[in-house]
Amino acid sequence: MVYSEIKQGSPGNETFEAMAGTPTTRNLYFASGGSEFIVHISTKYCPDLTTERTYKSYFTGTPSEFKDGDQADNYTVGGFTLNGHSGGSRTKTWSGSIPWTGSHSASGWHGGGVTDSWDYSSQQAALSEAEAYAAQVNGTTITHTAASDGKTRTFNSWNASVSGGYSDGSPGTWTDGRDPQPSSGSPGKPGYKPAKPGVPAKSSAGSAGSYSYSVTVTLPAHRLCGPDHENDLPLIQDTWKQTITYDIRKIDSVSIWKIDRSHVDGMSILTETDEITATVVQGDPNIFYNIAANDTSADGRIRYSLNRSNMMP
Repeated sequence: MVYSEIKQGSPGNETFEAMAGTPTTRNLYFASGGSEFIVHISTKYCPDLTTERTYKSYFTGTPSEFKDGDQADNYTVGGFTLNGHSGGSRTKTWSGSIPWTGSHSASGWHGGGVTDSWDYSSQQAALSEAEAYAAQVNGTTITHTAASDGKTRTFNSWNASVSGGYSDGSPGTWTDGRDPQPSSGSPGKPGYKPAKPGVPAKSSAGSAGSYSYSVTVTLPAHRLCGPDHENDLPLIQDTWKQTITYDIRKIDSVSIWKIDRSHVDGMSILTETDEITATVVQGDPNIFYNIAANDTSADGRIRYSLNRSNMMP
């Protein structure tokens, strides 16, 4: 395709449509051009070519749509938070001291004594509280309704019990004294024994005892979960090969002519010159191409194909 036309002004800046009439005081210009390229291609028809294609499908593992809904939630039991899916154990402990409340005394060389006793009130209160806590845990029932099968599962087999005990402290002590002993004999003479002072009796208080009780709350893992609580669809890979037969047209040679300049004649009345030549001032086209190293797609050969029999449903 070629063209030439007379216009007013300059390219992209035209006040009047030149072919409809332009004041004689205005400048005119002409433009001529044509198709950017003219291409000549020589091809060779190549029938019944055969190629083996390898196809590979790959699907990563996918969690079941019911996995989250089948996993049991968190539950508060005995003041602890336990997860029904992973399970776990928590222990509550009561511990303290048992005060020594006995008495002791010592007087003279042989007077006094010890009476041992301990105050068990805090120990008894802790034991009662631990037993009540175990009973509360054992009376708790938790439930979970699974998303996959819609079943509601329950759990109340806690088997919580009190473990531990108490021990008394060390008892008080009393130590008998010794009477004074006078001297005997004469100083410097054989058999002389000097006088010995007396040792008074001594006593000390006993020590406090201690107690420690504990109750363990255990929720076994997965006891409330549905059947899909750990179900992941497996990874799937599949590879297959297919041999196809097809026809092509192989390019033997290509010739490309790029527009470089144009000329127009019949302009003598307007310009007093019959023929005018113009060069490209805008829209200079670019040429790019691909040459494959070998006759394969991997080596750069561009191919277009549609084979519906290869499409997966």
